[in-house]
Amino acid sequence: MKLFSGVLCLFILTALALQIPLTADTSGDFVYVPMAGYDLLRLSSAKTHSITAGGAKAGKEITFVGLYTRTIFDSAPAQDYPGACHGIELLLDINKNRHQVVSLLKSESDQPVCGGLETFQTAVVYGYEFIAGTRLHLALGGGLAVSDFGLESPVIPVPFVRLRYESPLLEAGFDFITGPNLDLTFFPQQRFRLNGEFRIDQFRDARDLIFEASLEYRVFNDQSSVGDLAGVALGIKSDNLSFTSAEHSEVYELHYYAVFAELDLSFLSLSGGYAFDGRERYEDDYTVGAGDGYFISLSGLWQF
Repeated sequence: MKLFSGVLCLFILTALALQIPLTADTSGDFVYVPMAGYDLLRLSSAKTHSITAGGAKAGKEITFVGLYTRTIFDSAPAQDYPGACHGIELLLDINKNRHQVVSLLKSESDQPVCGGLETFQTAVVYGYEFIAGTRLHLALGGGLAVSDFGLESPVIPVPFVRLRYESPLLEAGFDFITGPNLDLTFFPQQRFRLNGEFRIDQFRDARDLIFEASLEYRVFNDQSSVGDLAGVALGIKSDNLSFTSAEHSEVYELHYYAVFAELDLSFLSLSGGYAFDGRERYEDDYTVGAGDGYFISLSGLWQF
């Protein structure tokens, strides 16, 4: 059965990876954040380029994120999978008083949305914030998700859990709909910090755990005149690229591990490193090694 990726995964990864101040107090006004990115992955038997463009509109109670990604393979994957795919990700997050509503559409395919139920996932969930303390916030609820889940019905109920914790020692966020999504920052007010992001979209083997862990040094602290502007980090991650072809029953996946270095200037982030133990997954869960290589990732944004 194909499991629906966590509805809040897009929000977490976008906000953390691109440093968008989506939770900042904007005093009721909206901020506009255009984004762009480029990713290059070179493995022994798989080479891809990805270009991303989009943006966010963020206010005190409403956040909207929209991203489009075009991924091109230097040579098409085996099993007659297409050599290019599109990615569309839309998220609306409403947080008013203690009521929270999250709606998401995500499609990664050579024929996004129009290729059928198997080429997209969408969901709407509602939660109520039962705990709203100075450090701890907990919202619980549920909703409905629509996709090809391998079941008789394309519509299934999903839970909604959103947990936030903030202290001088730890900032943490945990979200769960059909899979857990966890992000951690140890010593968030210090220049040296430990960061971790973890998610599980499916439950087949160890490679379904997607993570990134890093040791970061911020050049300035949040008390300086320029703010918490720049930082450098060293880390390790497990990442994948996947899409659904309208002509195939199984998702194509390209997974790899990597050790990396990152330069973060808030408005511009550059990372790259050694990628190893690559693996491709095709029809009927057939897997083949993709070798080692490297990756480069560049992303930028600007707030208006």
